[in-house]
Amino acid sequence: MPSTNKTTNLKLNQWVETDRPMRNDFNSDNLAIDTAIGNHVNNSAIHVTAEEKRYLKDLLMTYIYTGTGEASKTVTLTESFRYIAVFASGKVLSGGYSAMGYVGLGASVGLSVSASGKGFTVSGSLNENGVQYKVVMIK
Repeated sequence: MPSTNKTTNLKLNQWVETDRPMRNDFNSDNLAIDTAIGNHVNNSAIHVTAEEKRYLKDLLMTYIYTGTGEASKTVTLTESFRYIAVFASGKVLSGGYSAMGYVGLGASVGLSVSASGKGFTVSGSLNENGVQYKVVMIK
């Protein structure tokens, strides 16, 4: 006899004291769990493959710095990039707390990019004392 109650999502058996569980109940629950997890794991729209992870690792660089409050702060990197975005943690994206730049094409106010693409300089609200900044770069 199937259970009196079922779980909300997968409709798995939830027995009460008077129910009499049968082997088929357990088998159908196991099949429902296996199907749901299998469909989730194999869904390439929501999961990144190992190949995609390698591609992103080779494409993206990240960096975190804490502002010093000085007029400017220069960061030199070992690898070059083409595009850079800087964001202040916990601050709104407007008001000078974010900037973008392209090697050879310039950048937003408060950010300058080295000609080699191996460094950048921040100033003003992009170097506020004690504020943590996240930097994402595309190679």
